[in-house]
Amino acid sequence: MTAQAVIPPTHPNDEVAIRTLDSDDDWRQRVENQVACRDEVFSEQGYRTFAEASGRNYRKLQEEGKGAWFGAFIGDRLVADCGLYFEDGVGRYQSVGTSPEFRRRGICQTLVYEVASHGFQVWNLDTLVIVAEDDQPAGRIYASLDFRVTDKQVFLYRRAG
Repeated sequence: MTAQAVIPPTHPNDEVAIRTLDSDDDWRQRVENQVACRDEVFSEQGYRTFAEASGRNYRKLQEEGKGAWFGAFIGDRLVADCGLYFEDGVGRYQSVGTSPEFRRRGICQTLVYEVASHGFQVWNLDTLVIVAEDDQPAGRIYASLDFRVTDKQVFLYRRAG
């Protein structure tokens, strides 16, 4: 799904503050949220190892000015997060996740919208890309912000073991 502009959420969540992750605690909370949001086919420990390693990579890219990881916070607690990293005017979302106990409150929609606005206004991006199944809840959230299906991806894999 792609967008060259976004429309505001119909029911934004005004309980959350959206900002980039800056502190070690912010990045630790990102790992915990990503683990909580993982697909159940992945073990907790295996996914934690993956989330920690990817977090180090994304933090380094953020420090290099190639994008940022954003969190939706209620007080000091991260309740949703995602990355937006870019090159040549195209930004791609990474691992959008809302803590299971905070879903269905408009937090994801608010986060994705605010991050998109940042990408267009601060980084002057032309196009945003987000990979999602358009007929699933996440895809419907993105479509509500005016992301449109512009390409299809097909994956084929075999689990190890």
